[in-house]
Amino acid sequence: MVEHKGAITGYATGLAIDCHVEGGGNEDLQAMIASVDEFRMLIPSRNTALFHWCLDHGLRVAKQMNLMSVGLYNARQGAWIPSISY
Repeated sequence: MVEHKGAITGYATGLAIDCHVEGGGNEDLQAMIASVDEFRMLIPSRNTALFHWCLDHGLRVAKQMNLMSVGLYNARQGAWIPSISY
């Protein structure tokens, strides 16, 4: 979890490909990512600020993946990192 000024602003079920992360903003996600030495997870490339931050801090792209849907799709709002099962 990430705490800022006494309030929980983000959480992670883990930092792995089968876990998800939610945060109030990119800073919350960055704090959780920076807290571990090694992990494998999906970083949404459409969140260009977070994606570039990850690249600037030594993370590398292992596999590019696309989210595809059939029918109505409502894009998520806010800062998040999906699980592979999302």
